[in-house]
Amino acid sequence: MRGRDWELGVKPRRRMLVGSITAVLLAGAAIPLLRTQLGPVAEEQPPAPAPPIPRGTLPSWLPSGPGTFTYNVRWADRDHAYAIRGNCATTNGTTDCGAQLLATEDAAHWEPRTLPAPDGKAESGLLQQLYVLGQEKVVVEAPRERWYSDDGGRSWRKVPIERGLSVEAIPEGGVLEPQCAVVTTVCRRLGRLLVMLPDSGRSAALANPPPLQQVSPGTVPAGDGAWWVSGLDPATGRPATAVSRDAGRSWTVGALPAFDGTPYGGLSITATSGAAYATAITRTPDGGTWLLAIFRSTDGGRTWERTWQASGSREPRSINGVVVAAADGKLIVATQSGTTYVSTDGGRTFQWNRDLLGHVEWNRGGYFVSNTYPSTVYTWSLDGVYWLRYTVT
Repeated sequence: MRGRDWELGVKPRRRMLVGSITAVLLAGAAIPLLRTQLGPVAEEQPPAPAPPIPRGTLPSWLPSGPGTFTYNVRWADRDHAYAIRGNCATTNGTTDCGAQLLATEDAAHWEPRTLPAPDGKAESGLLQQLYVLGQEKVVVEAPRERWYSDDGGRSWRKVPIERGLSVEAIPEGGVLEPQCAVVTTVCRRLGRLLVMLPDSGRSAALANPPPLQQVSPGTVPAGDGAWWVSGLDPATGRPATAVSRDAGRSWTVGALPAFDGTPYGGLSITATSGAAYATAITRTPDGGTWLLAIFRSTDGGRTWERTWQASGSREPRSINGVVVAAADGKLIVATQSGTTYVSTDGGRTFQWNRDLLGHVEWNRGGYFVSNTYPSTVYTWSLDGVYWLRYTVT
């Protein structure tokens, strides 16, 4: 579905969450069809052959059984996006997997393109990360290699991974990243804030980083247009947040109230023009993500109030991705079971909701939900109120 169909008013009459997805899809699907009938009929051309899928071994955290699936769907704007499609086939008891890049310029039609081969091998399945820095600017990253394209993935060049650069501000299209998610023999400095540059794909240190330790950034601007990070206050060792509204030139720091439990990694922050929400999570031995606490700020991150604290069987107990701060004032938590809980009082109390959501991420300009993993069906929303469904093929 085209992003501009949204602007033509393809919306349900009542404000519902995911229950309205099917109606929106059916209403919107007719619009592109009518448009194609208005213009002259072009002579049909045979489709261009798809580029070959280099075969190899996919990362262990992806499905390895037979089938096709998509992952790392990333948006540049409403219409331009990229994804990686994996494909596994079993022959004579051996499963062989490969991957290729998918690109769209209208959020409806996806074109296959070739991924670079890491380490000089035709094993694109080893690529683990995808970053979108603009409509035509893309980075893919293997554990020890990074590749950059400025023509939408039609050609690639290897990017030096040395971090000797520095920038005064985060450029348009840039991505924030921590130098290390964990300390290893390859990466020894935890939590230093880096900027991935859209003109080259290289990483540079921010000249005036937020005054926090073990920084965990949001990779792209939040819904309020600001850059948010979390970390530890060096004076107290307690969790805190920092926000920049001038592209990283200056930062406003806010300490979080005390809460029970030990968080796993940094806080996840969702922000709108009216309020910001920070969630603290922990991990279970089986890989689950449990919700520890929710915090709310109405003064731009200067002060925070703890509105929700995990306690016994109190729901929501788990969280699948980030919270959705909807434009109608509701706060939505998708759980790992697929059910949702909705708060109308800033996260103080929640009510079970019969609508279903999957894993929720914030991409540039909207919320992005993968419904069933692995899956090619996704939902997307600008404001958390109206949702569109589409398929990556």
